[in-house]
Amino acid sequence: MQDNPLLFITRNITNLRIVALVAIIWFTLFFNLERLDLNGEPIINFTNIAYLMVVMIGFGILAFPNLGKIDFVNSVAFVLVIEQALYILDGTRVHQLDRMVADFIVVSVTLLVMRQVSHYLVNTENAFNNYIMTSETSHIMPFDTALRRAAEEIQHLKRLNANLALIYARVYSDDAYLAASRHNGEVVDQHLAQSFYARYLQVQLGRYVMGITYSTDIVFEYGYGIAVCLPEADHEEAQKFIHQLFGFIKSDERLTLWTGVAYFPEDANDVDDLLDIARNNMEVHKNETEIADDISRHGDVSVSITDRLRIQDQSGWVGKLAYQSPTSRAIYRPVKRLMDIAAASVILTALSPLFAVVTVLIIIDDGLPVFFKQNRVGLGGKYFRMFKFRSMYKNAPPLQPTIVKLSNGEIRYDWPDKTSDDPRITRIGKFIRRASIDELPQLINVLKGDMSLIGPRPSSWGLEQHTLHQTARLTVKPGITGLWQVSARDSTNFDERLLWDLMYVEKMGLWLDILILVRTLGAVLRRSGN
Repeated sequence: MQDNPLLFITRNITNLRIVALVAIIWFTLFFNLERLDLNGEPIINFTNIAYLMVVMIGFGILAFPNLGKIDFVNSVAFVLVIEQALYILDGTRVHQLDRMVADFIVVSVTLLVMRQVSHYLVNTENAFNNYIMTSETSHIMPFDTALRRAAEEIQHLKRLNANLALIYARVYSDDAYLAASRHNGEVVDQHLAQSFYARYLQVQLGRYVMGITYSTDIVFEYGYGIAVCLPEADHEEAQKFIHQLFGFIKSDERLTLWTGVAYFPEDANDVDDLLDIARNNMEVHKNETEIADDISRHGDVSVSITDRLRIQDQSGWVGKLAYQSPTSRAIYRPVKRLMDIAAASVILTALSPLFAVVTVLIIIDDGLPVFFKQNRVGLGGKYFRMFKFRSMYKNAPPLQPTIVKLSNGEIRYDWPDKTSDDPRITRIGKFIRRASIDELPQLINVLKGDMSLIGPRPSSWGLEQHTLHQTARLTVKPGITGLWQVSARDSTNFDERLLWDLMYVEKMGLWLDILILVRTLGAVLRRSGN
């Protein structure tokens, strides 16, 4: 948490302006060096490759500021490799070594300057992100929209004779006044600083709430707090939600959580009345309260609060992506389909020699068949035939999901955890799995339209074995790779991977697909995971 949010933003913007001016001066000087003649000769004679590299670095880091976080030595090494490749393509000769050295020096300086711009640019974006929480970056609803949705939900629940719980939450900090108004002896406008700090706390609370709410929950800002409507939730479900939220807040000892609850139809039949009752019923939660790490709401995924906190930290880059409007998604789907067809066709053609080699190795290792075919559940719960290179011994018994009985008598299915020492896997199977080669025949499924390049992994258990929360994965086409593969590839917990899949369903778009593809290539090259 920032000790002084107002001063932090002010100083960071100042630093960004300074390094931006330095960058402008450097680029101006560089592009004019050859015009500074001495006795009619250029002082430095750069190659066209140097100009190309400088422009690429400038545009690249401005477009993707996070590239500046790469270690400087690795960045220079990468730039050197690209530069040498361009020299080879351009036919640059050895006797031009002096120009190559000059090129490398100026490109390295450009990289150093742009890394500084990137550093302050990312810091500024992150600082402002701490004070921004809109319907475009979360499923926080505008106040008027939320009231209308809540009223409609109440009317629906009346017909079903069901309940609704409305929870109002706020967080406070004991040192908020001092932290917001004074920093290293510098005093800022106290009212403005307090407002900034209160907003900061509200946004942090909102992010914690986002980590434990469902898409069916109604979440909106109210005052400096967050209100949450939980359809079909009784007293027990509401208390589970509050305990989960406290589990998140508990990670910062300086924060105090206050919550109030009101119930429909027990307390009131109107949203405004429920809000007033919830605010009047607010109570503080003590930090010494023991909260079970594995507590979960009805139908929730079995992921502990500790793991949810870790996932929330890992998924920060996803949370910054905007939600797509219905119009954008209508455009996105056919464009994605065209990209799938084009990419799958090119990849299948390019990798045909690899397919031949893997086919021979599988036959030598364990004979025919080469492909493993299995019914999987896809879009809308429909079954399709999925292809993979066979990585297990013939007639290997399939794993079965574990049946878990919930406290309310309902049944849920937990998929078995992945293991690195599965005795069913062949020798060549271990290699092709680790390198993700076994998944490549699914490009055929992509061409057929059963799958996409990007999406949740297809499940082998049927629609009737999915909980209501899990069926959100079935609203999009399954993919060869997805968000959990590039974010938690080593995870062995199905429910944890489910959380990543649900994040993808909420934020899916072309930019997210591109980022996942780039990260997938990195993961495959590192040959990480099982």
